[in-house]
Amino acid sequence: MSTKQISDVINNDNRIAFAVDESMPLNQAKALVKSRTGLNDDKIEVIARDDGEVEAKIEKSPQKLGKYMLSVHLKYSLIGLIIGMMIATALVLAEVDFTHENIIFTYIAFISPGIFIGSFVAGLMSLNPARDATNMELVQRNQDEKPSLLVMCQSAEQKKAVKKAVDEISGLSVI
Repeated sequence: MSTKQISDVINNDNRIAFAVDESMPLNQAKALVKSRTGLNDDKIEVIARDDGEVEAKIEKSPQKLGKYMLSVHLKYSLIGLIIGMMIATALVLAEVDFTHENIIFTYIAFISPGIFIGSFVAGLMSLNPARDATNMELVQRNQDEKPSLLVMCQSAEQKKAVKKAVDEISGLSVI
């Protein structure tokens, strides 16, 4: 298994990007993929050489992604706050000497890093390397004025079936 395949499995990126040969018209490539796979038109995006809407075609719903990132950050920050409070409370109840000088500062000293570490973990979890690699490759191909197709699949099984069906088409190669 290649690194890209492993990251696809980990991140559940059910999209496949195809490089289209310069000699093949994009509409013909889309029609071939559609006929071989049985996918609807809305699941196959054509990215032309001079396409100005590449970002909109690559990420269909940035609001959904933003809501996910916000919820993950809030969830893990709250978990960090709770863990920080639990550690501070345990130290205060255990009557550790430095905690009795100022109990409020003890809580602040443990809650602040808890929130920070929780937010940091959330940031790491909300990154999606497989999607980023696919996105970066498609944007780079567009900047180099090379055509591409992006196929959105429902599941990993459908993704495998699409790859197998499209492997037989000359003029298309998986990115």
